[in-house]
Amino acid sequence: MIILPGWRPICTRRPPNGQELANLDTPLPGGHNVYMDRHVFARLVKEALVHLYDQAYLQCHPLAELLVADPAQELGGMTLHRVLLEAIEALRPSPRVPPSAPIWRPYLALYLRYVENMTTDQVAQELAISPRQLRREQAKGLEALTELLWDRHRRLQEQSKGVEAEEPSSLLDEEVARLSSARSDHFTSVDATVRSVLATLRELATRRHVSLAIALSPGVPPTSIDRVVLRQALLNVLTYILDRCTHGAIELTSLVADQWVELSIQYKSGQEIASPAAMVKEDDRFLVASRLIGMQGGRMELKADDGLTVRLFLPARHPPTVLVIDDNPDVIQLFQRYLGGGAYHVVGATSSEEALRLARELRPYAITLDVMMPTQDGWELLQNLKNHPVTKDIPVIVCSVLRERELALSLGAADFLAKPVTQQMLLMALGRCGSKQGNVERPDLP
Repeated sequence: MIILPGWRPICTRRPPNGQELANLDTPLPGGHNVYMDRHVFARLVKEALVHLYDQAYLQCHPLAELLVADPAQELGGMTLHRVLLEAIEALRPSPRVPPSAPIWRPYLALYLRYVENMTTDQVAQELAISPRQLRREQAKGLEALTELLWDRHRRLQEQSKGVEAEEPSSLLDEEVARLSSARSDHFTSVDATVRSVLATLRELATRRHVSLAIALSPGVPPTSIDRVVLRQALLNVLTYILDRCTHGAIELTSLVADQWVELSIQYKSGQEIASPAAMVKEDDRFLVASRLIGMQGGRMELKADDGLTVRLFLPARHPPTVLVIDDNPDVIQLFQRYLGGGAYHVVGATSSEEALRLARELRPYAITLDVMMPTQDGWELLQNLKNHPVTKDIPVIVCSVLRERELALSLGAADFLAKPVTQQMLLMALGRCGSKQGNVERPDLP
């Protein structure tokens, strides 16, 4: 078994035959018979995105010469794949931007289409926009992505001419550090992230005759590892296995112990497996994955024994409890769907007596309250919650068909939502509760 705490810097020297993109009369390095200008570069970016998970294709693609620091020392296809993923994530808006804001659309149009590998119809449906609008948003995203990648190439050109910073560092080092520094104070669903990665790699695995299976323990808590970081680490490990092996089975399992989620990736095959030390030496993907996870409080281990086992130890973060008080069980189920995926733990109460008992026992992160309850008026229940020393500081979000926002706030409610309540309305209201509480951690919004 080998534990991966370290990191080997990657050389960033540009190949000596690298050429200026602006030189329209010069072929691309590597013998590609393409003459470069800004428009050709944009076309190459879109072309590479279409083949994002085909690393054999990316290895021979012109961008592998233009965007990889030193193709002679790095695996061009693998590195280009990573560069494209990280560039897309660089377009992700700040978490403070409301998820309904139009600024999210160009990023999501690219992310869902190329990273999640959805069809254009599926992306349009997910974003609730027309196919025509999707094309516009995707064009905006591609333009922004192309600009980022163009800047990267220009920096590489400057380095190849000796115009480097006083303290040069690997571009890959910088990008991994930037990605791994993503906030780790929010919640990432392990189950949903794993399933998303497997869906992305399903076609590639089929071509390699490798089966993918998932058998996670029920009720796996979320982790504090950023979702993008966890996805990239999993993709690094799984694409390494798929690149090196044909025929066999990959299974992902989990264990929960104390404050850790142990995520195991097991590959079983009749083929001979290299030693962990040899794997780390020949390919940077394990080191990148280990560093990404390690910089957010986790760790990774490799073990070669009748196959290959990779264990990721992820810090567990138990989700906050939301108490939903409503005499209609359908509403409770609806809110459970709204808040699913591990971000919140939802407990329902259909009577005022049950609600008071659960509020005092659980001391939830927040309470949603329907004021039209049988046997006891919801306004009285709100007053009881606010007058009891155990529950008085718990934020209460009143949800009602009655348009009585001012009354709700005057009685101590933290917020008011008019029914019917949408998922976005509920998530935003819970987010505001976290802001008011200050030191209370709250799950990430999509």
